[in-house]
Amino acid sequence: MVAKRPLETEGDPEAHANGVLGASEVPQEVLDCFWNLASNDVKIRSENAYILTKHCERAENQDMRDVAAPESLVGVDESFRQCSALTRYCLKRLIKGLSSSRQSARQGFSLALSGIVSLVAQKVEGSVSMLLSFMRSSFSKKDGQDVIGHVFGIGSLVKSDIPMSPEDVICMSNDLLELADSKSFVTEACVEVMVELAYRTKKDADEGLGQLFSSSKLQEIIGSGEKGSHLSPEMFTLCIYLWPLMPKDVSKKCHVVPKGVPGPSQDVLLRTCSYSKQYSGINSKASKAFFKEDHIVKIRHLLKNTTYCHPRAHSCWFVLLKLLVPGYGEPPLRCTIDLESLGNFWNIMVEKELFNSSSHEKKYLGILLFKELLPCLEDDAVSSLITPKFIKCLGNNSNKQTYLNKASNQALQKLSERVKDLPSQVADEVVSKISNYSGNQLGHYFKSRFNVMDDKSMEGLAAIVNALKISAKDKSYVHHLPKIPGIVKKFQNQPEACDDLFKNLIDAYLNEGASSIDSDEEPTDGRAKIMGALMNGLGILSKAHNSIGALVALEKNLLKYLMERLKRDASEHPADILTKFRGSVAVDSKDFDSRKIDHFLHLIYLLEIYSYANPETFDEGVAIDLISTFEECFQRKKGKKKTAHTEEEENVHWADVLVDCILSILSRNESPYPSAPLRDAGELLFKYFTDDMTSAGVSSLLDVLVQEMDTSNQDNEEDIEEDAEMEAEEGDITEDDDDDDDDNDHSGNDSGEDSDADVAHMELDAEIPDATDEQMFQMDSMLGAYFANHTKKSKKQIQDDMITFKLRVISCAEMFMRRSSDSVLLIEFPVPLLTSMVSASRPEGSRVLQERLSGLIRNKLVKCKCQELANSSTPDVEMLEQQLRKSLYLASRSPVRLVADCATAAYIFLQKCLRQIEDESVSKLVNDSAIAAVDDYFSKKKSKLTKAFFPDLFRKVPDLVQVSLPALIEKCSSARSAYLQNEAFIIVGNALQTLGEEDVISVFKSNQKATASMIESSKPLLTSGKKKEVRKVIRKAFALIDTAGGEKQILGKCAAQVKDIKAMLEQNA
Repeated sequence: MVAKRPLETEGDPEAHANGVLGASEVPQEVLDCFWNLASNDVKIRSENAYILTKHCERAENQDMRDVAAPESLVGVDESFRQCSALTRYCLKRLIKGLSSSRQSARQGFSLALSGIVSLVAQKVEGSVSMLLSFMRSSFSKKDGQDVIGHVFGIGSLVKSDIPMSPEDVICMSNDLLELADSKSFVTEACVEVMVELAYRTKKDADEGLGQLFSSSKLQEIIGSGEKGSHLSPEMFTLCIYLWPLMPKDVSKKCHVVPKGVPGPSQDVLLRTCSYSKQYSGINSKASKAFFKEDHIVKIRHLLKNTTYCHPRAHSCWFVLLKLLVPGYGEPPLRCTIDLESLGNFWNIMVEKELFNSSSHEKKYLGILLFKELLPCLEDDAVSSLITPKFIKCLGNNSNKQTYLNKASNQALQKLSERVKDLPSQVADEVVSKISNYSGNQLGHYFKSRFNVMDDKSMEGLAAIVNALKISAKDKSYVHHLPKIPGIVKKFQNQPEACDDLFKNLIDAYLNEGASSIDSDEEPTDGRAKIMGALMNGLGILSKAHNSIGALVALEKNLLKYLMERLKRDASEHPADILTKFRGSVAVDSKDFDSRKIDHFLHLIYLLEIYSYANPETFDEGVAIDLISTFEECFQRKKGKKKTAHTEEEENVHWADVLVDCILSILSRNESPYPSAPLRDAGELLFKYFTDDMTSAGVSSLLDVLVQEMDTSNQDNEEDIEEDAEMEAEEGDITEDDDDDDDDNDHSGNDSGEDSDADVAHMELDAEIPDATDEQMFQMDSMLGAYFANHTKKSKKQIQDDMITFKLRVISCAEMFMRRSSDSVLLIEFPVPLLTSMVSASRPEGSRVLQERLSGLIRNKLVKCKCQELANSSTPDVEMLEQQLRKSLYLASRSPVRLVADCATAAYIFLQKCLRQIEDESVSKLVNDSAIAAVDDYFSKKKSKLTKAFFPDLFRKVPDLVQVSLPALIEKCSSARSAYLQNEAFIIVGNALQTLGEEDVISVFKSNQKATASMIESSKPLLTSGKKKEVRKVIRKAFALIDTAGGEKQILGKCAAQVKDIKAMLEQNA
């Protein structure tokens, strides 16, 4: 057992004479306190800090102070000579221990130092300045641990209750600001200590506060913050905390806080008063002024760099939340908040700055702020946080394993739990906004995963129905229309539940403008909104495929109700043919696919509803054709035959007429009513009839895609022959490989890329049939009617409508590829799709259309099998040749990389599919095309085929390896540059590994001259730097030739060089 040491050094004359204690002279219980001060347990640290303070207090009370000469003491011992040796020892050890990184040493030592400093200040005058001086000399500004310890040391002085002079305050302030400049990682801690120093100075004396703001360093910080200047987020936080303390002349210079507005009380920022007082009087005025739109815009640039402390949120955001939300704190309390201030903060600082960024850290910060704000908001303020970019972020990351997946799901769970507690109308608004912004992705997520709103759906529907019933008379419907989509989405599987809702909309529509319902006058804004809500509601219900039959019954009932309200016969309206059809249609669904019937009737009934709302756009021809097609489709499937009026009508397949009708509907613009529900109905109908498509129907689709965005581009190109460019390039092979070819670039075109672009566009334009307005009308009646309507529109409107039309047609083409991936008709798609891409790639084209076509080709078309080609008896060789030639031409000549890549994918798709056809003419066509590709790459100066073209082609169509090998062997010696010769050797090497020995030997024997030339041409390449791949190929070739025993027969003409080449190979073995 270790004997306890005395508290002082009375038994040690030497130590007493020096007046300085060492660790060996300090009592064990005191040393134990220092060890325990580093404990991670707060309670242990507090107890030992108290014990250590008591030891020092007892030593001071014993009055055993040093009596040594002044010159024998230095540092703390000299400054605090009036204190006991134990107290001086503790001061020195505590200050030096602040830089220790052991466990929680800094926190414990700082706490103990505060207590002992309070004890020392009672005996030593000016103790604060002396301790600050000692800290400066003890801690280095270059060492990170010392800098942290210095901040803790100043913090312990601020925490103690010792009196401080104005000079001490300025000294501490300057030290803290210097430390913040020296190391960025302590800036936030320095600000916290600085704030506590300022508020303590305010409490002690106003004189010290005036001295604090007179500091030049602090004034420089306060005056910063203008756009273009640098002000760190920590100093931004400092300015907000000092706002309540700033004198008027100082606050006018500060750019962080609103000028001329007094700051809130310090209790608001420190959260030292009750919630009820935090948002009253001056505090409310300060908060509203700070979060005004113009002020938020002015300071938002200061918060752009607050994600470096990720994954935690920077403290400046919590300060803003304290200023904004009176209920923010622990625990959070729901309270009233100024909605304008909340909207400005969320929309400008969070939505535009955080969620509009591509940075995951910024989006994560936005999600954290949402989780902090949500518990503090009253029910009516929750919808203010539902903004497009935020909801899109949650939707994109909730179902994917992304960096933000966990945070997004946590935010969604908190939101769904809150929505459950919201009043019915507020919850409807929130869920409706979520569904609109996320494309119903999160709306479904809310209903299926968290069962949100299910128990309130009927209540919400009844409420909106009653509200519309009342408002239909006083025309206050406008407040209820935005809620209808959210209500309708809950009843996608129960369309009949919306019957009263839609009937009330019809009543409101008729009350708004009954006298002009069939007139040629433009519909009023109110009527357009009402009928738009009805049309959108029906469009939403149509997306639930399992309940389409119930929707058709609902639409039929609504049309009947509309006729009764109008009190007239069907013959009084232009769409009387649709009305008569509705009254007489009767189909037994047992004999047919009920989904086809229901979607057909849905389109016809929706078309009739549109005819009442917008008679000007009603096309009687489309209505007649739809009805006749409906009857003919199901009549022919039952074995009945429809009587044709003319021989021409007899030859037209009903599916072709249906496609034309659908295209006409997709092209319509129903403005001011929404066009999307009618177009969606057309697309859905097309989806269920893809199996009935014919070649003529496919041609109708593709004719839309190949139309130019601006037909004026065709006027000067009528005389361009289809093969002009091909023929012009026949003599384009260079004779001298070394004159104008670069080993690293095989394009060899000195005229530049622009001429290639012009030629490529001219060639593709030549493939597009030149069409005048009259010719377009003759193309077919539906498309002719569409283009005829364009004569009334501006060029920009025509282009926008054409882009929308083409995007809809692309969606139909994608449906066809998905549902008929084995169809022989898919072989007609590549060139029209590529032609449309070329048109979209021009300056007057559309990037959206270009990307959509690219995705369709590379992600959908190339995955189709076209297995029905194997059973094709009479292939159209001319059409197939055109598809191969044009796709290869685009892959080789297009100056647009995206178009060239898609053309390459299409060409490989064609080669893969056509290999299934067992026809000699088709086989010859495919083989000739592959050889033409080899010739184009290695011989044509304007070729832009990439190095990956042939590896991809041979990997996906292995049969072409043996077909192309003779041409590749020839190019090893005849390619137009050494670079391309080396490329030819590489491709031949891959081919030799793929084919069997017998196949390769057969090729060598049947192409003796080319094989000998390849061996001969390898010699100069072996002597150059590019010999690795060549050496492999030649070694493999010699091995195969030796196996066949035909070296003299095959290589007889270059036998003199064979020995040299073999010697070079052995040398580099």
